[in-house]
Amino acid sequence: MKLFTSLIDYEKVDLVSLSPKRKYSFNLKLQEVIPSWHLADKRETVKTEQERITLSEGSGFTIIGDPVLEHENNTKYFLCECNTCKFKILADKTALGLKKLNCINCLNNRLANEALSVNLELIGKSLDGDTKRRNYRFVACNHTRDIATGDVRVGSFSCSECYSEEFEKAVDDSGLENLGKSHSKGTAQYYNIRYKLCGHERLAIQSHLITKTVGDCQVCFEKELSTSVLETYNVTVLEKLTKTNRLIRFNSCGHTRVVGLSNLRAGHIECKVCQLHKFAREAKEAGLTYLKPTSTEENPSRKHLYLAECGHSLTLKPNAVRMGHWTCRICDSGYLDRPNSIYLFEITCGDFTFLKLGYSQKPEYRKYDYKLLKDSSESLLKSVTVKTGREAIILENALHAKYKKSNYKSSDMRKYLTESGFSECYPISLKDELLTELYKLELQKEDNE
Repeated sequence: MKLFTSLIDYEKVDLVSLSPKRKYSFNLKLQEVIPSWHLADKRETVKTEQERITLSEGSGFTIIGDPVLEHENNTKYFLCECNTCKFKILADKTALGLKKLNCINCLNNRLANEALSVNLELIGKSLDGDTKRRNYRFVACNHTRDIATGDVRVGSFSCSECYSEEFEKAVDDSGLENLGKSHSKGTAQYYNIRYKLCGHERLAIQSHLITKTVGDCQVCFEKELSTSVLETYNVTVLEKLTKTNRLIRFNSCGHTRVVGLSNLRAGHIECKVCQLHKFAREAKEAGLTYLKPTSTEENPSRKHLYLAECGHSLTLKPNAVRMGHWTCRICDSGYLDRPNSIYLFEITCGDFTFLKLGYSQKPEYRKYDYKLLKDSSESLLKSVTVKTGREAIILENALHAKYKKSNYKSSDMRKYLTESGFSECYPISLKDELLTELYKLELQKEDNE
């Protein structure tokens, strides 16, 4: 059908409207309409010159042709010229009036310039027909890709082919084999991999985490963990419950327990059942009866409930019971009324050896309170038992006062005795002198008796 014969000199005229369904392209030289929408070969004249001015005012276009009507809804279209680039379009009356026109030629020029500013070359429309995307060529690598125009504008894009090549190389260099994509979740990509060294597979790993899994084969890790704790702590790992928790069995007693992975690897484990039996035994030795733990999930605590011979209940730490450092506050009787010992420890932490002077009901247990470093060793050189804790405090304070100038600074000793006891330490060079002091106390005690 013949259309706009008076405009035969225009090679291409684009029809623009508010509806995406009404975007046409006319090749006037071939006198064809693409697609098969039909415009009536009928003209309407603009009633007044004022209407022409009003419609095009502020739209960025100048009306240069009389209106025509489209069959179905009688939409009025005008031949317009872009004020910037002189590109010709057909625009409906509504679009002109609402100033919602975009010049396709200007748009493409702007998109092309935006692309060049970020080392891209605009090729054309998106391959999948997405109007919000365009097809671009990466200048640096010559790869092509559909990218959202907004992402190009802010520089938020990358070459997917280059990324794939770099990704595959990183995987291979890490001693891994990419078994293919597992699935996608949002923007995250998940892959299956195989460890070349052991042949074990790991499924559904996020792409950015793959190279961080080198040497982290979970099968090998669990096997090594089981072997290590079995040999070191005589504990069998029964089951992996979660990423951080394991169900273990203490082979010495047969009891089971859920332990955190970090505690298991560090050896911070103890059978809870046997521990309660130990607390009961220690309580009996201290003249107490063990009742129950006071710790709950809402109120965690290391204290337990005990019953004293006087009939009063006491809330104590097991360590205080073990050391005999407890008092019934109702009866006002406790470790200060019971026999205590002045002791001297020789402690070695790595290449540093020092002396620790103190008092306790049970010096042999006192070392556990210090929380020494793992590579440390200790030896009880001497202990002298006196009648009461009060007497022990007086004697100990007298010795500390005498050797005050030789006392190590507490701040320096905290790196060796991490929990307590760091304020009463002396150089190893005082070993003979301090031992002599303890022997003197022992002789005085015998003379007094």
